[in-house]
Amino acid sequence: MPAEKSLFDQLTLRKGNGEVLDFTKITYDELFQLFDTERTPDAIIGELYGVTKSAVRSKRGRFDIKMYEFE
Repeated sequence: MPAEKSLFDQLTLRKGNGEVLDFTKITYDELFQLFDTERTPDAIIGELYGVTKSAVRSKRGRFDIKMYEFE
């Protein structure tokens, strides 16, 4: 059974199929998964949604999603 695609891969596929991803509609869970669980950098998330790295960082701040801590 193939492994489930990451959220980043799913979004990349949707964008590749012509969908315009709306950063104003990203949920806390989606941003948390992309940033914390999948370790996607702000700049890459920004490229995916067509926004700046600082816009992603700002939204993470509003959602209280902090930089990951390395062990």
